[in-house]
Order: sequence, then structure tokens, then C-alpha cells
Amino acid sequence: MTSMMDIEFDSHGQPVGENSGKLASKSGDLVRTHAPITFRDWRKAKEVVGNDLWDLIKYKAKLRKKYLDTCDTNEMRLNNVLDGIRREDWADFVAYEATAKAMNIRETNAKNRQALDVYHTSGRHGSARVAHMMDDDQESMVMSDKSG
Repeated sequence: MTSMMDIEFDSHGQPVGENSGKLASKSGDLVRTHAPITFRDWRKAKEVVGNDLWDLIKYKAKLRKKYLDTCDTNEMRLNNVLDGIRREDWADFVAYEATAKAMNIRETNAKNRQALDVYHTSGRHGSARVAHMMDDDQESMVMSDKSG
């Protein structure tokens, strides 16, 4: 049985409020179910599975770390396919991740992360949800000042 939830959106169309986390989790489930790991460019993939592909990107990074980086050879990587992923998709994913292009992208991203002075600290919450929570906290503080 499916239940409906009210989702609140901010002025930029970003989900915020009480049920926004549930929406984000469900979106991640849908992306992992319907978007093959062979998508390399989210700008092309969003036409197929929607706009929120950040979960797919994070999922691919976890796959790479847990199922590719732990293997010494490509043969081992190919045989280390995760249940639920088609073998041909896995073979394409393994082949791409071994290319110089993919390795250069990961290396550049790692250097960029190391160069950051300020790190993202909002946990699972996106910037829109954090701003909304901060507004709610500010509103609560103002209300308590008035009543006290």
C-alpha cells in the first residue's frame, strides 16, 4: 500500500520541511533501481530518470570503492559483480573506470577536495533543507523571545 505525503517546496522549487528527507531517500531508491550504473554524464541521464542523480553518483562511488578498489586485477573486478546489476552493465562500468579519463577525473576531484578550506557539514541535508531548518530555528527563537 502506498501512502501520500505532503511535500513543502521553497521558492526555488527545492523540497524542504518535515517530509523532504523521505522524498530524498525515495528518490535515491528510484535512481538506484532505474538508472544503470553505465550512465557517465548525469546531464544526459536526467532526461531518463529525473533531475536528482546525486544519489546515483554517490552509489557509483561506493560501488567503485567496495567492489573495484578491493580487487587486484580486472578479471577479479569483473567477477565481483554485485547482485542486481546486469553483467553487461558491470563489465562496461569496470572497463570505463579503468580508463585514463576516469582515473584523471577521480584524481582531479581528490585534489580539489584536499584543497578545500571549508567542508560541507550539513550531513544528508541539502542546502535548501538546511536553510529551511535554520529559518525555522530563527522563527522559534524570535517567538520564545516574545513570550518570555
